[in-house]
Amino acid sequence: MVNPNSNGPIAENARQFQDQLHRLLSKLTDTTDFIKNWPEAKGGDGSMHVERTSQLITKIHTTVKMLQRVEGFLQKDAALRETFLQCRIPLDLLDMLDSSKVNPELFARGLLREALGQLAGLKRRKLALELLGGAITSGITGVAPTQASENEPLVDEEQTMNDEKDGSKKRKMEQLEDGLHGDDVDADTTTRKKIKLEHENEPAP
Repeated sequence: MVNPNSNGPIAENARQFQDQLHRLLSKLTDTTDFIKNWPEAKGGDGSMHVERTSQLITKIHTTVKMLQRVEGFLQKDAALRETFLQCRIPLDLLDMLDSSKVNPELFARGLLREALGQLAGLKRRKLALELLGGAITSGITGVAPTQASENEPLVDEEQTMNDEKDGSKKRKMEQLEDGLHGDDVDADTTTRKKIKLEHENEPAP
């Protein structure tokens, strides 16, 4: 939690806090072992239980004082307190806290953080699988998605080509109509000239 190469008052407070925290954990372990190794009374003699109970009470008082000392460090340094609260908690310790009901709020926060981390990992795996599926599909079809989109003509291009074709057809029809109209005029002029010549060649009465 503390960088041994760091300097400054904040680092010094963190070192002292870490040292007090280690002592507290050692005292908790010692008290737990003391309770686990509680001897059985032989016969009706209860003096041994009285002595062991007195020792246990002393250990509990010592543990409480060390816990208050650790809390004092956190109360004096807000930055240190925030850093301590953001520390990741092992799942084994969370299970122990939940079973012993030591701090349900701390357990819930740690468990939620762990769940969010696993959810983020699953989202990354899902994205990787989707990319892999797309690559496999492209390999089977033999055409990459970008190439397929390039080969397909755009709607605007198709409309422009159709408009050009329609305009060309219209111009051809107009030219054809103009040609037919010109032929009719020429035929009419030729007929008139022929009638005039025939009229001139007729003998006079």
